[in-house]
Formats: sequence, C-alpha cells, structure tokens
Amino acid sequence: MKPLFLYDGLKKGEELLHELQFRDRIKSAEYHYATEFEFDGFFDEALTENIFKIIKQLSKQIEFETFKLGISWPDVSDAEKSHLKFSVQTALMKRIESELKKKMTLTISDVEFLINFQQKLVCIRLRPVYVRGRYCKYSREIAQTEFFCNKCRGSGCWYCQNTGHFSTESVEQLIGKVMVPFFEGKLLIMHGAGREDMDVLMLGEGRPFIAEILLPLKRFADVKAIENEINSIYKDKISVNSLELCTLGDVSLLKDAHHHKVYSAYVTSDKPANLEMLKIGEKIDVIQKTPLRVVKRRADLDREKIVVIERVGKINENEFVLELRTSHGTYVKEFISGDDGRTKPSISSITGARCTCKLLDVVEICE
Repeated sequence: MKPLFLYDGLKKGEELLHELQFRDRIKSAEYHYATEFEFDGFFDEALTENIFKIIKQLSKQIEFETFKLGISWPDVSDAEKSHLKFSVQTALMKRIESELKKKMTLTISDVEFLINFQQKLVCIRLRPVYVRGRYCKYSREIAQTEFFCNKCRGSGCWYCQNTGHFSTESVEQLIGKVMVPFFEGKLLIMHGAGREDMDVLMLGEGRPFIAEILLPLKRFADVKAIENEINSIYKDKISVNSLELCTLGDVSLLKDAHHHKVYSAYVTSDKPANLEMLKIGEKIDVIQKTPLRVVKRRADLDREKIVVIERVGKINENEFVLELRTSHGTYVKEFISGDDGRTKPSISSITGARCTCKLLDVVEICE
C-alpha cells in the first residue's frame, strides 16, 4: 500500500497555517486522509481485491468499528454504474464486514471511505473521538480554552504582539498535550459546561467538560492512564477526573445543561460595609445588564438571576469573604460591584459601600 497522506488542502494547512485555520479546515474538509491505488480503467476482481487489501492495511493504522463506503465513479453510463455498484461497492462492504469484522452503518460512523476512481485515491474521513470528565484549575494565569486574538484570528498581529492569542497557556492546551498523542490525533477542542474567567480558580470536583480529538487514528485509549499523566505533569496548574469516552450527542447535552454554582469571593470596600444587611440564606432576585467589560462583544440584555448568600466572613473593616450560590450565567464580580448600576441589587448597594471582588473561586458546579 502506498503511504497515507493528509488529503487535499490539509497537508498545506498543517505545515503552513496557524492552529485556528487548520482547525477550521479539518472541520470543513470533505475527507482527511488518502492513499493512492492502481487503476487501469478495467473493473475486475483483481481491482476489487487490490482495494480491499488497501482498506485491510488501513484498518491496521486506523482504529474503527463502524464504517461507510462511497464510490466516486469514472465517466460511465448509469447502467454500468448500477452493475458496478453491486460488483465493486457491495462486494467491498461485505468483505469488510465479514473479514475485518467491521459494521457497515447508514448513520454516524467512525470512518468514511471514498473510492475515488477519477483521482485513483482511497479517501478517508475520521469522526472525532469525544472524552468527557471534569477539570480543576489552580492558576489565575490560565484560560479555559485557547484565547485567540479577535483581530487576526490567531495569525499574529500588533494587537496580540504577533502571538496570535492572549493567553500563554490554557486548560484546553494542557489537556491536549497529553490526550491527543494517546489517540494519535492532530488537535483537541474543549467544550465546557460554562467557563470561568482566567483569573478565577475552578476548585471542588471540577467543571464538566468534553474534549473533542480531531483526526484520531486510534479510537480507544486508556482514559485512566490519560488522567494520571495529566495530573502528574500539571499538578500545580490543573487536574482532571472521571474521564470516559462519550459521543457527539453528549456535547449538546453539556452545552444545554444549566448548573447552579457556588463561589467564594474575597471582597474589599472603600469604607466599612454594613455586613449585617447581608442575610444568610435569603434568595435575592437580581437583574443584570450585560457587564461593561463584555458588552462590546455580547448583546446588551437584561438577565434575571438568583443569588443566595451562604456565608459572610469579616476580615476587617474593609475586607470580607462571601460564599454565594448563584443561578446559571450570573456575573458574580458585577453582582458584588454593581457594575455602575447595571446590576441591581448588588453587594455594594445592599451594604452601602463601594465593593470590589479581588479574588474569586468556583468551589462547586451543582448538578
């Protein structure tokens, strides 16, 4: 079998393009890999045997359980195509099922093969592998995902000092460095159940996430070994737990889920705050306009949220700690400061002092 190579524009993308563009090309590409085969214009048993041997060899390089098989025919009549569909396509599918013990499916498959007679290529499209779990983040200098520059989309410009992004490390990047090689993939995309700001720690049992590994040659890996390696290498920065394989459908469930969260906040005030006004266990109905810090990139809407104050700890006249239980999507820093009146009520308006959240930790993502 001739060597397997990245199909069409992907090879150039891997070598010359920055990661964000390469990621986009992988997502939009019709096929990912290809290998050449000999075709002299005659459809006979020798041709079918040759193509089957190629797919058999590919099955040793690419792990899969389910497959689809398509044909891009040369310029032949409809009658001949109908005949060839049975003598070539159906014959190949039956042999792959019986001899390689793979399952043909009409729905989502692990791999799609296209026998392209015009280009004399066996083309392959690989479905991503999905791994779910939870992560904790112990650094205030690490973003959740790659924070690409919104002006150059990762290619590098004056605004991002030619780096292409605004964070040197991310949870996504650190997990990917370990997880991608286990599946012999190319890139990892992280999907989180919400996100925390870069300067916010993620503690407790961690935030649910799903890692999507693109172009995986292997579909089955020891997720416990992945978990142990991540936790060993990056123990001062992040940790993961409860890793397991999942499906594309789980990504939608993750994104659609709304979780209450518990936060711990260290707060300062410009004058002594009247902490007696903060009632433990009282449900506070909050109206939040889109915060000033993000309003340029998000719709300016009024959002109804619920906050419960679970603990207040006074440090001195101008410092205290709060534990807050909030509904999904609450901007906690703005609930504390008031965001120049855009969040009502706020800790500032309730205590009669101008309050600022100096440190914030997520301590629990509630199911």
